[in-house]
Amino acid sequence: MPDTLFPVQVMAMFSDHKNTFAQNLVVSIICLFMLFAASMTVYLMHREESHHVDLLHVRLQAYNQEVMDLHDSCWYAPHQDVRLTVLNRRGDVLFESTDSIAGQSHKNHLNREEVQQALNEGEGYALIRSSETTGIDYFYSATRFGDYIVRSALPYDTQLRQSLASDRHYLYVAILITFVLLGLFLYMTRRLSHTENDNQQLQTRLQFEQEYNQYKRELSNNIAHELKTPVSSIQGYLETILEARAGGSINDEQLSRFLERSYSQSQRLNALVQDIVTLNRIDAATVSPNTHPMEKEQVNVSELVRNILNEVSLKLELQEMHVINSLPPMLTLQCNPSMVYSIFRNLIDNAIAYAGKGSTIAISMTEMTEASRHRTPSTYHFTFADDGPGVPEEHLPRIFERFYRVDKGRSRRLGGTGLGLAIVKNAVIMHGGTITAKTRPEGGLQFEFSLVG
Repeated sequence: MPDTLFPVQVMAMFSDHKNTFAQNLVVSIICLFMLFAASMTVYLMHREESHHVDLLHVRLQAYNQEVMDLHDSCWYAPHQDVRLTVLNRRGDVLFESTDSIAGQSHKNHLNREEVQQALNEGEGYALIRSSETTGIDYFYSATRFGDYIVRSALPYDTQLRQSLASDRHYLYVAILITFVLLGLFLYMTRRLSHTENDNQQLQTRLQFEQEYNQYKRELSNNIAHELKTPVSSIQGYLETILEARAGGSINDEQLSRFLERSYSQSQRLNALVQDIVTLNRIDAATVSPNTHPMEKEQVNVSELVRNILNEVSLKLELQEMHVINSLPPMLTLQCNPSMVYSIFRNLIDNAIAYAGKGSTIAISMTEMTEASRHRTPSTYHFTFADDGPGVPEEHLPRIFERFYRVDKGRSRRLGGTGLGLAIVKNAVIMHGGTITAKTRPEGGLQFEFSLVG
């Protein structure tokens, strides 16, 4: 199972993703609701204006009927504020109430919109059109009576414009209702969102707890298995010594050999315990940073690496290995000294164990990202490489997992705990960096990692 370092952050990542999706969904629904409300308001206002136009048209139709009923031998307009026009079916003007001269000539009105409607449907109207006779805008309403077409018109003045327009109070009420409904929707959405978030968080937490419990069971099984091997070996050697001593069948050389093997297994056991303690300390600092803060101080990393190389110099000599340390002489970081020590010590121990006899280790700092003017920490990029056999590509994604071994038999034979690279990865992450491993084209394994300090 992949190494788990940030359980709280993992849960937060899933929660943030779901919250973002829910927020986007709510915003989309609100936009659709506002678009629907605006469309309905515009539609209803248009319908109200059409209703006002229809009422005015009906009123003028009644006026046309009144004119026709009063017609005897001549035409006249019963109301001076209403313009009256009488046409024949050919569109010729027979009477115009606005004429200042009796028998004043007019253009043929056959192609006028309201006249055509009256001829075809019995009645018709035109909303607003400028009169060629008076130059004034009018609302026209025409009615066909046998061979005559009676047309009445009202000037499109401020009073008529206001009467035909939709009621502003209706608009205000519609806006008020829209915002009230929107507020109710947001309130209900928030309540449902809280409930959904609680359910999602509970589901995520339960899923995480199941996976984390499974991880802990596997980790416990791995630890028990790793502890069992050296403990069984020590117990076996000591039992052999005790039985041989009781029977008097062991000499000093055999006794010394069994004690050396027991001591070797005890060292392996101690290394395993120390690695587990280190990982637990890193996990505690990660999950509960306020309770288990990671202490940092100014550390000369170059000096720290030189000290590690001095500590393992005998191992390097026995393996006939050469180290090229290209770190700057005074490379100082604000970091946790024990964790940075664990990073380089485990990488060096790993190379000594697996790079092979006569191989070369190269340590360098490839780049330093300068701090900004706000004095944020700098980022230091390191490369740690060897020219050994490397690691097959299929194993590279998993070499940082706890207790994962490329060659299990060889790892145990060399005394590795299976936790070294897991410690390296977690310590790097604790310092705000990342780490990757790859096989070099010319052969060997190369680690690239960064530290922020």
